[in-house]
Amino acid sequence: MAADELIKKLELVPYPSIVCKNFHFKELYRSDLKVKPLSDEREERNAFTTIYFLAREGEYGLWRRLKSDETFFYHKGNPMRIAVIKPDGKLEDVLVGDKLKNEQARYNYTILAKSWFNFCLGQGDVDYGLFSGAVAPGFDHDDIEVADLAKLVAEFPQHKNIIEEFTNK
Repeated sequence: MAADELIKKLELVPYPSIVCKNFHFKELYRSDLKVKPLSDEREERNAFTTIYFLAREGEYGLWRRLKSDETFFYHKGNPMRIAVIKPDGKLEDVLVGDKLKNEQARYNYTILAKSWFNFCLGQGDVDYGLFSGAVAPGFDHDDIEVADLAKLVAEFPQHKNIIEEFTNK
């Protein structure tokens, strides 16, 4: 199945933010249960949210971080490569995809709150990857911080090459 067919069949729409301007998504679930995070100043929000999203070859988002944990799950197509700079400065370069096709892949990966990250589509047989994402406490646009690239490189000069590699040029 081609990417355009999946977008239509799953009723995906363009992502409404410059953070992932080329991606298509659909919110699947937004919990009615409300929580107030105790770890920071955020107001009450939905306890849990999930989405589908489709990424195509050559599409990058912006380096960003969330105030909540986010887990990505692989469903179909090519794997997703995720670069993560954790709050302690450690770098992870992860492949989320079909472990039966690539033993380095994993079916899901959780990005811890306050970790800088970006992702792109990995190599494979098609020009897209279909994934889902779950955020807890639930996703809220106010919880996204977009990186100033010069400041990110200054803070983590040891990761300059991967920051630049994962930057939409």
